[in-house]
Amino acid sequence: MHHLAPPTYTVSSYGYHSATAVVALALGTGEIRWLEIVLVEDNHIWRFSSFAPVPVTDLAVITTGPYTVAAGQSLSVSATSRNPTGGNLTYAWDLDNNGSYETSGQSATFSAAGITGPASRTIAVKVTSSTGATAIGQTTVTITAPVATPAQVLRPILECVRDNGNGTYTAYFGYKSDWNAPLSVPIGANNKFTPNPQDRGQPTTFQPGRTAFYPNAAFSVLFDGNNLVWSLKSPDGSTRTSTASRNATRCP
Repeated sequence: MHHLAPPTYTVSSYGYHSATAVVALALGTGEIRWLEIVLVEDNHIWRFSSFAPVPVTDLAVITTGPYTVAAGQSLSVSATSRNPTGGNLTYAWDLDNNGSYETSGQSATFSAAGITGPASRTIAVKVTSSTGATAIGQTTVTITAPVATPAQVLRPILECVRDNGNGTYTAYFGYKSDWNAPLSVPIGANNKFTPNPQDRGQPTTFQPGRTAFYPNAAFSVLFDGNNLVWSLKSPDGSTRTSTASRNATRCP
């Protein structure tokens, strides 16, 4: 700590004689711990001391914002403080900008549920020291539009149809799965051919990604050239179909 020469003040009157007051300050961490007034009159010295702390109210709060969050999501907000008094601090947040600091804690959770992005919200935090001093900090939260999640579906694919030259045709099928793990779809309402039979050799376990193109298609079906429809229902409830016929894309 730097020691400075105490300032000297002239007192206009003290009793019946003029006097000089010398103020000596002993500083603690952020507040005056000791205040001594020395009165000098002629050759006499009087000292008046006070040991009651005199608060210094240079209290400040600092938020870690501004923040950004997607609509419907939540995030953690926090604050720090500069507290010259060195005492305990309490924090309270106004997360809906209504002037009420109802959420306690140095950190809090801001929820963007029910907010349609893009939007912006002002939040504030109030810090209170053990001496009663307060400080308020504000920041903004930017709410962005929700990130669209690609539909995870299972798609049957007709690669091509080959004319066998004898009144029959061969359809070559594959699939594309957007799921990141194998899917099991047994033969039945969710994995079938129409017209019957429902089972025409199609897979029941579907690996992530797309199967190989013709001539290495996943499987083939011999049929009469009339519409042959493969239907697949994904776990998300969506159903996709792929139709083979004599008029479909011919194999090279």
